[in-house]
Amino acid sequence: LFDSFMGGRAVRHSLCIMRLICTCGHTHAILPDFIIPSSGYGLFFLLRVLAEYSLHLSTVEKLCERFSITLSQLHLWLQPFRIQKKEWLGVLSSMEASSLSFLKALLV
Repeated sequence: LFDSFMGGRAVRHSLCIMRLICTCGHTHAILPDFIIPSSGYGLFFLLRVLAEYSLHLSTVEKLCERFSITLSQLHLWLQPFRIQKKEWLGVLSSMEASSLSFLKALLV
C-alpha cells in the first residue's frame, strides 16, 4: 500500500511489487520510479505535502489532517528535504531559493 494525491485528496493505492531471486540467494524488489523505497508514500505525494507546507496556506495541523499524516511523519520528510536542498543548490543558492521555488524546479 502507498499513498498518493489525486483529485485534491489523499488516496491509498494497492500495488503488486515484483521480486526477483538473485544469484546471491536474496530477493530484490523492482520498484516503479514513483515509489520511495522503504516508505508507504509515493514521491509525488511527498512533494505535494512539502509544497503545500512551503506555501503556508494552512496550519501544520490542518495540513497533516488533509494528507492523513502525522506531525512526526512531516518532520521526518522536512529534515532530509532541507539537507538535500542545500546539497543540490549549494549553500549560497539555497539561501536565495525558497523551498517552493526549489520544489517547482523539481517538477519541471
